[in-house]
Amino acid sequence: MSALNRLVGPRPFTLLIIGAAFAYAASALAFDLDDELLMLHNEFEIGNGETKLIADHKTPETYRICVSKGPDTVPVKARYDSQEGVIKVGSCDNLTAKRIALTPAGRLGEDMVLIGKYERVQK
Repeated sequence: MSALNRLVGPRPFTLLIIGAAFAYAASALAFDLDDELLMLHNEFEIGNGETKLIADHKTPETYRICVSKGPDTVPVKARYDSQEGVIKVGSCDNLTAKRIALTPAGRLGEDMVLIGKYERVQK
């Protein structure tokens, strides 16, 4: 019996299944790493139909949120606690809330994403 047969068993498709599982896990990890890297730099990237949660606290915190200028950029709709507002392209707003979620306020072009920055304002 070869080392490969001892490792994966008698079925030849077992190795294929293991490889597919690793490929799927790697692609999911890459997506999560992209989001994590953006969050480390206090940046967000959202596309059509997406919502990005940037704050979720037990007590209200103040965040400064800025929407980057770019071709075909749309404003950002911010939902914070029981309120809703719009942050215009190329501008910044301070929001105070326990929970802040962002989504595009309009339709983005095909394969386009909205990019911006946020930071917690120190008291």
